[in-house]
Amino acid sequence: MANKYVRQGATGANNGTDWTNAYTEFSSVSYTDLAGFTLWVGTGNYTTNLPYMNNIDNVTIKRATVTAHGSASGWSDSYDGQVNVDSSSRFLDADLCDNFVIDGAANNPWKFRIVGVRDANGMFLFEGASFTMRNIEMDGNFEHGSDEDGIRGGGIVNGIIEYCYLHDYPHGLPGHNDIIQIGDASSLIIRYNIFRNGGQHAILGAFDWYGGIVNNLEIYYNLFYNTTDTGTYETVSYNTLVFYGTSGTLKIENNTFAIRSSVGSRSII
Repeated sequence: MANKYVRQGATGANNGTDWTNAYTEFSSVSYTDLAGFTLWVGTGNYTTNLPYMNNIDNVTIKRATVTAHGSASGWSDSYDGQVNVDSSSRFLDADLCDNFVIDGAANNPWKFRIVGVRDANGMFLFEGASFTMRNIEMDGNFEHGSDEDGIRGGGIVNGIIEYCYLHDYPHGLPGHNDIIQIGDASSLIIRYNIFRNGGQHAILGAFDWYGGIVNNLEIYYNLFYNTTDTGTYETVSYNTLVFYGTSGTLKIENNTFAIRSSVGSRSII
């Protein structure tokens, strides 16, 4: 078993074994023998999503940096740079995966950016998984599709979303967009993020897609805001935080809300 590598422009065997032979696209990544190890991502503009991940534990996907990129041969400091992903469908679908981590390794500015068209069930989908998302920028690009959400999930064991920039998932016909939509979880922590321009910034708990409860929920030190308002029901934001069902620890503190809407947007319901 070994770490693996992806880098746009690699010209070797493209089997992911080192920087010289790195995969050139996310769709080429093989999870074989990756459990317990890291997929290092070098700078580049990528156009495909990751393969479906099912029941694979302890996988980390991390942007490579000069100080911590792995020890494989072929490294160049120029690989430490901006990672942009603009794929035509959901970037990640992780089911029954324990301790999955995706880390952009930098924030403000964020250097791991995922943008553009995404699947109706979210740009990221976690089901029956435990995960950490850190230092990721997700740009919904103001698309008005059919329920094109940012992060969706259900049956989550432990989830952490931190130091991310999640923006421009507006409400709009024919569907609506939520930045985060999680139906049930045993533990969920949302902290130190910036949310901008979401139809609903986060909807948590039982609803028609998942019928469950979010237990032990913590939301703190986030900024929730929007920058535009059309003055119609297709406004950028119509709710900020919505709770359909929670139990256990409920910690909501030290967040900042700056929500503009002429159609009755509410911060917390």
